[in-house]
Amino acid sequence: MRLIVPQALAVGSVVELSFSLLNAEQPVRAKAEVRYARELSSGQWAIGVRFTEMARTDAHWLVRLFP
Repeated sequence: MRLIVPQALAVGSVVELSFSLLNAEQPVRAKAEVRYARELSSGQWAIGVRFTEMARTDAHWLVRLFP
């Protein structure tokens, strides 16, 4: 998953994420490993993450939304 963040994150670091899905009552909470980080012309950073921990139900919804 690609995210836009305000500061650089080290490749290999583990981050905790929380985000909402459409019509979801609870936010998705997950841990993910930073796989790449690239500075954008805006001064923000694009990072790619690989999920390492997530509730099974949240993973199910992500697969359904992003096949």
